[in-house]
Amino acid sequence: MEEYKKADASMTYAIIEIMSECFDDPKWFVKFFLDKKLSLENCYVCTLKSKVISLLHVIPLKIRLCGHYFKGAYIYGACTLPNYRNNGYMTKLIKYTHEVCLKDGYECVFLVPAIKDLEKFYGKLGYVNFFKFKQVELTRNEILKLCEKCNLSSSMNKLDSVYSLLGKLRNDIYINENAVIYRSEDLRFADQLYALNLGGLVASDAGYGFCMILNSTELKIIDFTAIEGKECEILRKITDTFPSYDKFLIETSPLNKFFKNFGSNYFNGMILSLSEKCKTAIKLIQNEKVNPYLGISFE
Repeated sequence: MEEYKKADASMTYAIIEIMSECFDDPKWFVKFFLDKKLSLENCYVCTLKSKVISLLHVIPLKIRLCGHYFKGAYIYGACTLPNYRNNGYMTKLIKYTHEVCLKDGYECVFLVPAIKDLEKFYGKLGYVNFFKFKQVELTRNEILKLCEKCNLSSSMNKLDSVYSLLGKLRNDIYINENAVIYRSEDLRFADQLYALNLGGLVASDAGYGFCMILNSTELKIIDFTAIEGKECEILRKITDTFPSYDKFLIETSPLNKFFKNFGSNYFNGMILSLSEKCKTAIKLIQNEKVNPYLGISFE
């Protein structure tokens, strides 16, 4: 008989093994996540005859919807060993996690499906497509032409305080949007994560972007965020930081006015309300066709 419960320290090795196998990541990379971001305190598992066969993590994050703040749970790293899939274990584990989150005062849960085919699976559990982002593809020459009159006047030393300063900057910029609120430790972790791919944070007091190298010519800029009117400063700083890259894939808020005439909007996250107040806010946003923003997805 299977059992659903919070993970404990004795399961650490099994969790690393399962995540490594399911996501095809090296064990040192999974351990990095566990050490830096994912706590066993927020890990829930399904065991069968005392063997961990399915697991997920919960990252606590606030979310602003319709001008109100809600306590949100970001479900991350959900996986089941291949030999145990299609038996309902993950469905039951997610439902168990919902009950725990509800008892802990969470008002909504959200996640990013690893592949589009999983949207149907999560839809059966009550999740709806919700978060959107704008994706813009620009060449180096197109960026330089867009920003030819830009003066690089902003600066910021990469000190420990940079993350709290950027956290405040991000929250100030998205204060009138429906968006997930990231803390300084979330931004620090994202920087460490993308730095593993020889990318990382490029920032100034004008804004920031998390850079991830895709291949020898392409760079992905995640959660591109800047003060209105200073977008060029960050774009120029990124192109100067990565001089050998010719193509840039930019992910930003759909409400970013600088890219109004560029790119397309896509869904990149689903949500489920756990409180009536949050449910009302989600319905209002859907009815008014607003574009709520997740930003960093810790991919």
